[in-house]
Formats: sequence, structure tokens, C-alpha cells
Amino acid sequence: MLGGNSFITIWNRYENNHYRQEINVKCRFTQKTHRSVSNSNEMRSVNVFGTIVCRIPYMENFKMPENWQALDDDERKNYFTVQVDDYIALGTHDYEIGRGENAVTVPELRRKIGSQLMQAKTVKYSTQTLFGKHIRVEGV
Repeated sequence: MLGGNSFITIWNRYENNHYRQEINVKCRFTQKTHRSVSNSNEMRSVNVFGTIVCRIPYMENFKMPENWQALDDDERKNYFTVQVDDYIALGTHDYEIGRGENAVTVPELRRKIGSQLMQAKTVKYSTQTLFGKHIRVEGV
């Protein structure tokens, strides 16, 4: 497990821009290893790769992506969302992707933050359950 923290930083992608949001939440970052073995024509291959899973507890200021996108820029600052291709990092970070005073590219962001940065590849919104409402994000 990479750990829990009281803050995560989310860079939401919206209309070819990234919006940085800092969320004060106890979340869990865990590393997950995937393995597969395949046999074909007497050749055996093994694939091993890792992903990061981030579980964010449901909060009242969470909006589904389509609802968050419908808000104006001032209102968006009061809410957060998570969707595929967003970037999430454990801890607080002042970097802006592609614009602003601390602008960096995504490869630069990966070098600066390292293994505590992920790009969301799957997002599951488990917000309708009575116990354990959360957003589960898996990525690389």
C-alpha cells in the first residue's frame, strides 16, 4: 500500500484544459499487480504489470462528471469530480498542467511526483450503497 493521506490533488480534464483541485479526504492508494500467462505454439509468455487503485470516500461536494461540467468556473471550485483520463496524486501539489505560473507537462509531472501519481483508466461510482459509499479509481 502506498498509504493514506488527508489530501489528494486531482487534475480534471475538461475542454482540453486541466483544472487542479485539492481535496481534503482520507483516501487509500494501493498498488495492484496483474499477471497473465499465455501459451501459443510452444511459446510461453508471462505479462506482469502494475496499477494503482485509489478509493475516495463519498463526500457531499462530489458531482458526477456531467453535472460538474455543467457548472460555471466559479461553482466548479466548490465541488470535485473524477473521470477517466484525470490525474490523481497523493498529497497536495501546486503544479498546473499546461498553463499558469507553475505549468508543467504531464511527463514532467510524472517525474516530479513519481509513483504517487496516476492517470485514471477506470472509475466506478459506488455512491448508491448504504455502507461504504466511495469512488474507486484504477489507473497507471
